[in-house]
Amino acid sequence: MDKTQAINELAVKFLKAVGKRKPNQTHIELTRKLLLTAVVQEQLYFDEQLTEQESNCLLLAAKGLSLDETATVLNITSKTVEVHCRNIMEKLSSSNITQAVFEAIRFGYIQPESKK
Repeated sequence: MDKTQAINELAVKFLKAVGKRKPNQTHIELTRKLLLTAVVQEQLYFDEQLTEQESNCLLLAAKGLSLDETATVLNITSKTVEVHCRNIMEKLSSSNITQAVFEAIRFGYIQPESKK
């Protein structure tokens, strides 16, 4: 299923949930635009709130690197990586870095790597 089809299905489900038993194409299109706007705004918010170093730490965490490995790659101390990770978790309302990585994937900020 492509993104457009998924958004359309979500729009229909939403309209039915709010009482539109048989939503017409205009209802679906308006709801679809509303949903797409919300997704874009969420993405923009996500992009703007992480610093470059926080983004780097998040990407390396997504690849499975430890704090020490991340520090080595970025040429910073482990303590600095811990601070960046704490900031990431706070900004993404996550209780741990794994949840922050999940949120980043959910928002499309990072793409999961496929195993080959």
